[in-house]
Amino acid sequence: MKRFFLIFLAFLGILFCCLLFLFSDLTVQEKRDKHKRFLEKSPVKASLRLSKSERKSQGLPPNKYFEREWELTMNPASGKPEPEKVLALQNNRPQNIQKRVPGGASQWIERGPNNVGGRTRTLLFDPNDPTHKRVFAGGVSGGLWVNEDITNPNTSWSAITNVPSNMSVSCIAVDPNDSNIFYLGTGELYTLGSVTGNGVYKSTDAGMSWTNIFGGNGGSTQTLENQKVVPGAYFVQDIAAWDNNGTTEIFIAVGAQYWRYGGALKTYLGDFTDYGVYKTTDGGVQWTKPTVPLFNGKTQQPNDFEISADNKIWLATTGNYFGDSGGAILRSSDGDQFFEITTLPNLNRTEIEASATDPEKFYVLASTSSGVPIIYKTTDAFASSPTEMPLPKDADTGISDNDFTRGQSFYDLVIEADPNNDEILYVGGIDLFRSANGGSSWTQISKWSYNNNLADLNVSLVHADQHAMVFRPNNPNQAVFGNDGGVYFANDLKKEGLNTSIIQGVKDYNVTQFYTAAIAPKAVNEYFLGGTQDNGTPYFYNPNPLGPDRSNDISGGDGATCFVDQVGEDYLIVSYVYNADYSLYDFNKQGWRSIIRDSDNTEGDFINQADLDSNKDILYTNASIGSSYRLYRFSDLTNIPQGGSASKTILESSLLNSSPTALKVSPYTTEMTKLLVGTETGNLFSVQAADSNPVWEEITGPSFIGSISDIEFGASESEILVTFHNYGVDNIWWSFDGGSTWASKEGDLPDLPVKSILQNPLEPNEVIVGTELGVWKTENWEDSAPNWEHAYNGMSDVKVTDLQYRKEGHTVLAATYGRGLFTGIFEANPPPLSIDEFANDTSTGFPKGFSPNGDGNNDTWLLDDVTDMYPRHHIQIFNRSGVLVYDGKLSANSDWDGFSNVGSVEKLPVGTYYYRLNSGAPVPPFFEKGYPKKGVIYIK
Repeated sequence: MKRFFLIFLAFLGILFCCLLFLFSDLTVQEKRDKHKRFLEKSPVKASLRLSKSERKSQGLPPNKYFEREWELTMNPASGKPEPEKVLALQNNRPQNIQKRVPGGASQWIERGPNNVGGRTRTLLFDPNDPTHKRVFAGGVSGGLWVNEDITNPNTSWSAITNVPSNMSVSCIAVDPNDSNIFYLGTGELYTLGSVTGNGVYKSTDAGMSWTNIFGGNGGSTQTLENQKVVPGAYFVQDIAAWDNNGTTEIFIAVGAQYWRYGGALKTYLGDFTDYGVYKTTDGGVQWTKPTVPLFNGKTQQPNDFEISADNKIWLATTGNYFGDSGGAILRSSDGDQFFEITTLPNLNRTEIEASATDPEKFYVLASTSSGVPIIYKTTDAFASSPTEMPLPKDADTGISDNDFTRGQSFYDLVIEADPNNDEILYVGGIDLFRSANGGSSWTQISKWSYNNNLADLNVSLVHADQHAMVFRPNNPNQAVFGNDGGVYFANDLKKEGLNTSIIQGVKDYNVTQFYTAAIAPKAVNEYFLGGTQDNGTPYFYNPNPLGPDRSNDISGGDGATCFVDQVGEDYLIVSYVYNADYSLYDFNKQGWRSIIRDSDNTEGDFINQADLDSNKDILYTNASIGSSYRLYRFSDLTNIPQGGSASKTILESSLLNSSPTALKVSPYTTEMTKLLVGTETGNLFSVQAADSNPVWEEITGPSFIGSISDIEFGASESEILVTFHNYGVDNIWWSFDGGSTWASKEGDLPDLPVKSILQNPLEPNEVIVGTELGVWKTENWEDSAPNWEHAYNGMSDVKVTDLQYRKEGHTVLAATYGRGLFTGIFEANPPPLSIDEFANDTSTGFPKGFSPNGDGNNDTWLLDDVTDMYPRHHIQIFNRSGVLVYDGKLSANSDWDGFSNVGSVEKLPVGTYYYRLNSGAPVPPFFEKGYPKKGVIYIK
């Protein structure tokens, strides 16, 4: 079977190369037609329209955002996304930091929110902390974090900087023979390929720095028309650190997954040889695969390790991507061979929990084939059939008595036994439950909201969707919990009701996933907001300008597009998914108004495209449904009656033949609306007079291929910048004449999706783009092939979904998917200095030359007539071409006869140079007129 699969992969590789060759030989129109067919046949098309209950019944992830991303980012040549390219690039990303754009010399500043957590899958009390207060936490798309005192909710979390910021941290373990050695696994299998990882990382300094020791991307992608196999280890489900008679052996459960939406089988992440159990006995230098029994002739997919009280390794499995079920319980005594102890029928994701004191006692919590959870208990190590235990009954009226996970047992599933008393048991689904009698009966210890029957339930309020629980060492009545709201600490689990006090501890734990952002036009008392995954729309008013700060949640659920009136600053707008809810807060009337409210509305996109004309107070949104492609125009936003809604008009055109994916209103035309519309098939339209009698014109670039992600205007309405979502295309385009002609600005940008773009208005030759892997910038935009470099300073490599610009202060607001919001500043480069300016300058009073002492370190720059100079000066040195070759500070010698450079500079070659000298300190009145001073340096 294995040999057949490898031969099949080789065949796929040959066929894939042939398909790429054939695609490259197609005309642009033929490539567009192929892309359109892929979109029409998309395996997620049907599931995007499913209701929440229908999705749960099919075991689909609750977030549709990834499904739409599957469509938008696909390579038009193959019809599949290629996230492996981003992982490969991430392993080899450049480390140089550049100049004036945000993320270069102007560092990105994290703005928060610092009071909103995010989805957390793994937790660890630091074994090196004698107080047992220090905790590590892993965000699903936000990297690794540490908190020095989890018992104090006001203690801040800090990000561990050299773990990739966009990485899904799924599990963590400590070497039992050296507490300074940690192992960390990445990637989450349960969301069906939407949150990939990059293997295993190792730390030898108790979690402060990390090195990848087991890789993710593993070779060439193999593709057929209906399926693609991407080799590599993208999902590490669990890690076990086992003490084998004084030798540490590390076991990892590596999974492989496919995008399976609506029952369609499309993209494999990890192939037949990649997934399974791996182990290392030398700290990760070499890895081997222990012997694990096959199931139906295929590798079983490992899910959860446990080490029993008699120091044996136990393993529970989950369903593999061939459709085989999980539910197998396996055991190893030597670490080299696992034996099947039992297989529990009709199970998929299976979690096993071992008693810390009784080697015969185990609990199992699993997701059944029908999607509902089941709990088993054994007291003889599965020698006889385990006993099925009753399920806890959640008080929430929206949760059935037979399913405390609310249809999400594949997603939120936690079981832990008290290490001192294995009859005390905890499980989590939507909420948390405790049993004092081995699972025979249950007490609810948390609630996720105050709706209906939960208002009077006397327990702690804890965010929904439980993923992790870890007991505090030496105190099993205390624990930390990880869920979709971040991290919570329980100070006494024995007590009933509110005395349990499970308290949220998410200060500065910023792993929030933002889709969009908006910023007010004024810098004084600034405010901004953004739409997030499952954390509403956080709103920041006059926050700390130098770091993360608190936000207020002004709307719930998924926050989508949002806006602030940029002209009168009379209102802001927030929205929910599709066109289900657009709400306006009127600052003058100090109240909310409804633009549109229809909870059943599924028109447009899940995170729907929209743009605001602040001059005309009109909101435009995508209103497409099925094959009916159209826009909504909501007018007269400042006069919405209380209890009413905005005036709505449908905009349609025979030219619009696919779903809009980007809208942009021109800020230059104020007497009417000029609207640009980009679509998922790469068409671009200019709509004149969109506010009254729209006139549609197609201005699609002749080489556009893919789905348009962003449209921005440059220094005038004639300059248009357009980006694309896709892999395998030219993602960046520019027109200087309103769309009549187009030039690719892809240059040497790696092949990755581009989500947003902004041009530096102070330096038009500088442009930044938000991508699947952070912000990239160019300083030679006007060249035919711009050079692109990572501008990640202060932000790192997280996915950047939106870039917004505020003219006042030249501020850029960046929205990231997993690390919150950031701001940066556009700056102007120093004014260019011509050779003539230096040669003809006679105002300095300096002779035309001086020389350093020549050693390149702490050189003395000898100047004449410096007795009137002020200390702490700043010098810039240029070569004969006007290129800046040195930029630094100078300090005066005590005898005032020269200046010494501060720090070390490389020795300049012999030649002629130009200098400009500026005061670096407050300038006395007698000193103002003489600066800047300029002259010539002759280096001999």
